[in-house]
Amino acid sequence: LIDHIYDYKWVKNGAGVYFSNKYGFGRANAQAAVGMAKNYSVTLGPYLESNYYTSGDMALSIPDNSSTGVIDSITVTENYFIESVQIKLSTNHEFIGDLGVELTSPSGTKSKILLINSNIKDAGLSDYTLISNAFYNEMSQGDWTIKLIDGAVDDVGDITNWKIKVSGHQ
Repeated sequence: LIDHIYDYKWVKNGAGVYFSNKYGFGRANAQAAVGMAKNYSVTLGPYLESNYYTSGDMALSIPDNSSTGVIDSITVTENYFIESVQIKLSTNHEFIGDLGVELTSPSGTKSKILLINSNIKDAGLSDYTLISNAFYNEMSQGDWTIKLIDGAVDDVGDITNWKIKVSGHQ
């Protein structure tokens, strides 16, 4: 697709943290980490997970061979400092390897959580789980937007449901 960004090299999220799908949070400086750990104390509080928020049943058509894609949003009410975000995706698409999935946080950070040309051979997905850490330390409350694109010709389908769960600390 001509106007499609396949993957982001590095993304600076809404909390000022850099993340890469290839390198995670980057290389650690072991000497600095040990020095910091000697005097480190933190009171994060308990680790929390929201329930799944769901889009409910739908039939949003994913345009064939188009970077325009289809977009849907879900509002999360919990206000956690994010550790990770998990989505469950259901489609009836004929060839999953064509699909790309991008998740956008309330802060505007975008994470490519499934790349087109993934070589997944199955048709259709039911509660297919995808996880992203790109939103680390952002606040979870607000509208989360999913975008699905179809990166090849011929195979078509719809997004039939998606769910989102956030994990983190208050």
